[in-house]
Amino acid sequence: MLKDHGIIKPVAKAIEDAAEDAVKQIFSMYGWKLKGREENITAQLASEITLHLMDKVKERLNGEVINGVHFWVYLFRKREEKEVGADLAGVFRFEREGHVVTKAYLAQAKVAKVITNKNNNKIVVVRDPRLRSQVRNMLSFTSSAYVFLYSPLGVRVVSAHVLNLLSHDVLRTDEVHYHSIGWLYAEMFKSFVGDHRLACYLRRYDIEQFAKDVGVSNVLMIKGVVENDKEEYLTWM
Repeated sequence: MLKDHGIIKPVAKAIEDAAEDAVKQIFSMYGWKLKGREENITAQLASEITLHLMDKVKERLNGEVINGVHFWVYLFRKREEKEVGADLAGVFRFEREGHVVTKAYLAQAKVAKVITNKNNNKIVVVRDPRLRSQVRNMLSFTSSAYVFLYSPLGVRVVSAHVLNLLSHDVLRTDEVHYHSIGWLYAEMFKSFVGDHRLACYLRRYDIEQFAKDVGVSNVLMIKGVVENDKEEYLTWM
């Protein structure tokens, strides 16, 4: 969170690596070329990748101490119908000397395909008539909303706002700006992105209630506490 702790690069890389591993594992299980790309099939694959991503982040970070900051990772999963069109809520909470900053985002996950454009560049493409309404629902809740595109190339993160500028239901990475998931978390750790008001729904550290209040299927919460403070503030979960 602050420069003197030096956590941004190693933690962002851990999340980036976890995401890449999750994508590769699922695509290797189901095949790099998806046949019969019905919406229910790709939705199930997106859900599986999201769950693997969460598990792998926990494997890499939970209980780790990085440059004097102790990390814990907490997960919540719910397979019921979503209320705001979000597959994942990401929460980051940082505690230092009794001061706390909590940021959060919402994301809709989609399985995309890779094609080669006329310039012989590989691009990621998803066509889904539901995406526009799902994005509108997320944006009605928070401006910190994103679309996670899962493909054999990894994870591409696109701002949900760009969907409002498109006149069609196709999202292509050669038409919009995108970043990696590691970039997203690095910027959240720096406090440049992430919604503090959304995070305020996380009362009493009850992530199950948070998921219900926000209407999201899965919650990935990362908590960082300066090591000297951990005994005083390690009072929950």
